[in-house]
Amino acid sequence: MQTEIDVIGGRYRLIDLIGKGGMGAVHTALDRLSGQKVALKRVLISPESLAFNSRGSDNLYLSLTQEFRTMASLRHPNINSVLDYGFDVERQPYFTMDLLQDPQSVFRAAWKSDEDKVALLIQVLQALAYLHRRGIIHRDLKPANILVVHDQVKVLDFGLSVTREQADHYELAGTLGYIAPELLLGDPPSEASDLYAMGVIGYEMFTGTSLFDADTTSSIIQATLKTIPKMDGIKNQKIGAVLARLLSKAPIDRYDDPTQVIAALCEAIDQPVPGESSAIRESFLQTARFVGRDNELKLLISALEDALMSKGSTWLISGESGSGKTRLLDELRTQALVQGVTVLRGQNVAEGAGLYQMWRVILRWLVLLAPLTNLQAGVLKTLVPDIDDLLERPIEDAPEVNPLFAQSRLQATIEAIFAQQKQPLLLILEDLHWAGRESLDLLRRMTHMAATLPLLIVGSFRDDERPDLANAIPQAKPLKLQRLAKDQIAELSAAMLGDEGRQPQLLELLQHETEGNVFFLVEVMRALAEQAGQLDRIAEMSLPGQVQARGINQIIRHRLERVPPENRSLLQTAAIIGRQLNLPWLERFVASPAELERWLTTCLNSAVLDVQDGVWQFAHDKLRDGVLADLPVEKRPMLHEQVAEAIEKGPGYDLSLLAYHWSMAGNTAKEAFYQERLGAQALKNGAYEKAVSSLDRAVTLQPSAPTPESFKQWANLKRMAADAHAGLGNYPVAERLYRESLDAYQAANYKWGVAAALNELGNLAFTQRDYAQANEQFRQALKTSMGVRAWTVALASVTGIAGLVAERGEREQAVELVTLVLNHLSVDQATTDRATRLLETIRTRLTPEVMAQAEARGKEARLSEVGAKLLENLQ
Repeated sequence: MQTEIDVIGGRYRLIDLIGKGGMGAVHTALDRLSGQKVALKRVLISPESLAFNSRGSDNLYLSLTQEFRTMASLRHPNINSVLDYGFDVERQPYFTMDLLQDPQSVFRAAWKSDEDKVALLIQVLQALAYLHRRGIIHRDLKPANILVVHDQVKVLDFGLSVTREQADHYELAGTLGYIAPELLLGDPPSEASDLYAMGVIGYEMFTGTSLFDADTTSSIIQATLKTIPKMDGIKNQKIGAVLARLLSKAPIDRYDDPTQVIAALCEAIDQPVPGESSAIRESFLQTARFVGRDNELKLLISALEDALMSKGSTWLISGESGSGKTRLLDELRTQALVQGVTVLRGQNVAEGAGLYQMWRVILRWLVLLAPLTNLQAGVLKTLVPDIDDLLERPIEDAPEVNPLFAQSRLQATIEAIFAQQKQPLLLILEDLHWAGRESLDLLRRMTHMAATLPLLIVGSFRDDERPDLANAIPQAKPLKLQRLAKDQIAELSAAMLGDEGRQPQLLELLQHETEGNVFFLVEVMRALAEQAGQLDRIAEMSLPGQVQARGINQIIRHRLERVPPENRSLLQTAAIIGRQLNLPWLERFVASPAELERWLTTCLNSAVLDVQDGVWQFAHDKLRDGVLADLPVEKRPMLHEQVAEAIEKGPGYDLSLLAYHWSMAGNTAKEAFYQERLGAQALKNGAYEKAVSSLDRAVTLQPSAPTPESFKQWANLKRMAADAHAGLGNYPVAERLYRESLDAYQAANYKWGVAAALNELGNLAFTQRDYAQANEQFRQALKTSMGVRAWTVALASVTGIAGLVAERGEREQAVELVTLVLNHLSVDQATTDRATRLLETIRTRLTPEVMAQAEARGKEARLSEVGAKLLENLQ
């Protein structure tokens, strides 16, 4: 069983200690939700002892927050990615990062040739160039914060990082020996002070010794301020000259930026400057500084602050595809996490959507946070099939109830779980334009709850695809994202290219080509970078009148062509699966996990795939659409079949996905099988719209003339479809299907089914207040069921007759009948629910004494005798 010691935040199980300092520790941890290993950095020092001198006036709590806030906005091949932020049971902060496998210190990795050492330094400088372009100063560059994994550098520890605008407000901080002289004299941190630290690191890499022969604080400070480093220990004098310039006492004497240092080091070893890799280019394009949505973000942050005071609300962010909805939500997520808010994120899909699709991932997370009863866990098991593993105890299915109550029970259970959460929650629901009716029904209920809870709900949808969606959630506050204005285009361009991005000719081209659509703008900038050779040369090139003669679709195709041919087959399979990738399924299409990892890296560097919160997906729906558009029609069924078979072999498969993929594969028998099971599951949970969709499809796929052997199965399917339509209020369709099922049961001479169909026709007539018809159907159902000892159906028919009796005002007899039903061993849950409701309604109209007498008579009654009497007397 889990304990509060080895499980952090309910989600991360600690495995091994990677490293530990006086104030914190880093562990290898298992993410119980994803099954992946991560690195978890947490505070160990007590809250009252958080202040520490080595980092100025900051404290460790704020430092860890700042580190995550900074790293959450970064995506660069030489910077480690962060995933999640939270607080443990003692309110100590922690965050998780990608786990680096077998990392080496930069010094150990540098015990090679001068060329290898320069290659490592260049990677650090490339990361630094990215940071400085984003206006971020690291402030704590040192060997301990630079690791190497398979010759790839990873820069760590951003706890002291500040933005250029914040620099004047921060006191001296960092690690003595790597702190630039001007900082010791009181100047604010700058890009130049980061470059000084790079000079110290480079000196130590090439000499194997410390920069100064000093071992006390005062002597190190004096040497930093006055001693000119000697480069005698560096054989390559050109490299020594580069490092000497980096170590200049005056910032103005150092290089202007990291790219100049890279060029100088390459010249020193007579090597060409490395070209801009796809991964580095994408780091500037995809994670440029957040601009253009400041007002919208302020509104949402204000709503988040209200939610922290239990004044929650619901917001709907709308906009066209590519308007920047996801990026805005990413920024809000980061803001929420660092304020101690738990962020739950769900997403809808276009094809193969399961029951309560967008709530499934959210509920998997919630079950780890809430102390669930066995009944609550059983109710959720339909949507969280691995709940046994998550809770680490066996969970029985919840008792079956009437579908009319099943949906209410499920939604009430979910509401109860949210209501008992003690920590503030941010609920992000993406792509609501694909949400099913049952998901939106639950969202409406949650919207009413949010007003008195520490709960902020933010949904996003494409209003060009579903413009009336806001009407379905009338209590939600709308927030529409318009296309970027000219000044906002200029800000985003500068965020990608620096000040050169503000050139009038470039801005005019971007405005003309994209009209302010963020997705198009990034694509155009990518196309220009490919023509120029790299991003920072765009401003130098002769800009074309238009980017592509055939527009943005051609740009998408060109981007997909960057994926090497040998990787495109798996990319097609991934596109068939959906926008989000399921890595266990994809592993079935490769020789080894290592091959899959290489493929993911290739597609990530080509900006075709993206990874957010540990979830891999296509960087945009348009990219997936582009892959599918180029996929030969004759190849698609085969891929869908392979994906369906892969899903079937995995645990806890999704019925909706299997129905979809077998449909696309053209296998009608398999599709019908899964559509029927999916419909039955939806019906059981009261999700009538989903049930109607699946069961109608299953009915359509049946042979037009069933064989004698299949009459019973065919009739059962028709009756389930009728139940679903009745639940939606489609009574004419339901009656037709019930009668068709009745005919099939009669053809199969299956009396139990005949009785059940007649009983349902009686219920349908009763619902529509056609009591004469209901009377006839219940009588026939009771007669048939009594004849074959189908007691369950007989009891259902008696309940229906009791309802008719109550309508005639004979309430005591009605009480006797339903009491008989409720005390019979063969009564099912659906009939129990119906009888209980009827009994409670009658109870309000009879005195307690009369009620008790009638119930006593009902308990003494026998079904065979009552049934015979009803058939004899019922008119």
